[in-house]
Amino acid sequence: MGYAFFVIMTVIAVGMLQCLNRYKSRYYMPSIISCGDIEEGKFTKPMLTTIHIPNDEMAKFAVSLLLDRLNG
Repeated sequence: MGYAFFVIMTVIAVGMLQCLNRYKSRYYMPSIISCGDIEEGKFTKPMLTTIHIPNDEMAKFAVSLLLDRLNG
């Protein structure tokens, strides 16, 4: 059975990969996915999967939702 972690901060994801590599198990190596879409993810072992989240669009949507709730 496979496991995966979704991590918001790429720095934490890289730290998790380092820790997993230090204490690795032959039978267990979860996937780690991170936001941030950074170039450094290509150089980790195993390679970090990163995704791009459009922060501007997300912020506009959050403000829109907030205003809708405040206005009833």
